Amino acid sequence: MNTPRSPFAVDPALQAEIEQFLYHEAALLDEGCFEQWLSLMTPDIEYRMPVTQPALARGQRPIEGTRAMHFEDDHRGLRARVHRLGSKAAWSDQPPPLTRRSITNVRVEPGDDNSLRVRSNFVLYIVRRSAQVDLLAGTREDTLRRVEGSLAIARRSTHLDQQMILANPLSMLF
Repeated sequence: MNTPRSPFAVDPALQAEIEQFLYHEAALLDEGCFEQWLSLMTPDIEYRMPVTQPALARGQRPIEGTRAMHFEDDHRGLRARVHRLGSKAAWSDQPPPLTRRSITNVRVEPGDDNSLRVRSNFVLYIVRRSAQVDLLAGTREDTLRRVEGSLAIARRSTHLDQQMILANPLSMLF
């Protein structure tokens, strides 16, 4: 008897490659290798974090285009953020916070135009000045494309679970 194949089923080698790519990306961010991290983005990257809307029924999605954003960057904006993080202008991040990212529940499905749609969950642990500890959790929706044989992030939308961000300041890259 044939079991129906899940619409999310992908080749196990591709699944492993994508997971390793996301783990590598998280390690670059945790190690402060922001220029290397930026090289994982396509030139036309869309990188955003919508504000979480309150009291939506389970499974109900907000209407796109009606949301406020914590940030909405392109490659130029990300480059400016990376430059700032590497300079003394990021005074609120001196000394730089210790971060640890966990990436879980990686789900892959084919996208349009030889792209891949990847959803994953994350937990970001942040320690500042050994006293302030912040914990952010949520979901990321990525579009990955191959650029010269390697995976690259063409679009990322980060959705935090909490409505109010109490972490101060929000200079993190997700």
